[in-house]
Amino acid sequence: MSNLLLDERPLIILPSLAEKIGLNESIIIQQLHYWLKSNGKQKGEHKWIFNTYEDWQKQFPFWSISTIRRTITKLEKANFIIVDNFNKLAIDKTKWYRINYELLESMNRPSVQNEQSTCSEWTVGLSKMNRPLPESSSESSLIPIVEIINYLNHAAHKNFKSTTKSTKQSINARWREGFRLIDFKKVVDNKVSEWLNDKEMDKYLRPDTLFGTKFESYLNQKTESTADKKGPDVPTNFNYDIDAGEDD
Repeated sequence: MSNLLLDERPLIILPSLAEKIGLNESIIIQQLHYWLKSNGKQKGEHKWIFNTYEDWQKQFPFWSISTIRRTITKLEKANFIIVDNFNKLAIDKTKWYRINYELLESMNRPSVQNEQSTCSEWTVGLSKMNRPLPESSSESSLIPIVEIINYLNHAAHKNFKSTTKSTKQSINARWREGFRLIDFKKVVDNKVSEWLNDKEMDKYLRPDTLFGTKFESYLNQKTESTADKKGPDVPTNFNYDIDAGEDD
């Protein structure tokens, strides 16, 4: 039997979680949940764990440290994980993590019971984790096109349909490039903030423009609200225990 077929413990995730927050993000948050339950340190009302990026890479050897850092940063900014400092020495920058379970529980996750009954069939291809999933019928079913378009319609006061062919093609293309739900929402937020009250630009608050080839530049642009303030959900630098030191 091949030594790549479950001779080691697989990484298992719920499809609905990957749909909501992204595949890489769901893998990390599931692993974080495992360690919090099995080896979490009680601090106040919550359990926490600490890890350096190098230690995380030992658990995810198929990812580079930069990929791990980028994914964890996304989870921090989206407030799915909370970071704090319980270190004895101020020079120790190792991060402590906990999951924002309240936020996860507030998300609409239909058919969870059915997914849990079949989640043992969902194992992660270790050699392919750092690449976007190939386009397939099963992948398309995981792409939250309806939620993305509903978010755009609500934010921009529009009435676009999620079934339009060009809309689906644009979203599918960005999804295959590795962008996830939180990225689409960020692009909508950025451009609505910039264009909604501009009579000339308001017409470009449409899927073909927002989710087209300039998507990444829209995602990374600085708006007035993000450039001039630090939101409450964006953690600052933290410290930690000297035995697991790490530069942030």
